Amino acid sequence: MVNSGQMGGNFVWFSGGGVLFFTGVFSILVGLVVVAGVALFFFKGLFIGVRTAQVAGGIGAVLALINMITLYTRLGGSGFGMWVCLVFCIAAAISAELGIKALS
Repeated sequence: MVNSGQMGGNFVWFSGGGVLFFTGVFSILVGLVVVAGVALFFFKGLFIGVRTAQVAGGIGAVLALINMITLYTRLGGSGFGMWVCLVFCIAAAISAELGIKALS
């Protein structure tokens, strides 16, 4: 994907040649944070769990969108997994917001 320049980064992201790309580890981390937030809310009754799931879903959606923009500009398209990640991150953020409104 990167044609020129040095590549740098780590197991979560890499960059080089004007490209910033997040690996699949970020979606696993975001998913774990969303599940942890929901578990905090359901099992402990902590309201911060809903906010945690909402923020993690929003961050995941932004990172997936960055990846999709990078893939469209460099390769002309993105895979099914990026779309699934984006849709579920948006769904997590929206459902958390609806949960907050329902509890208020």
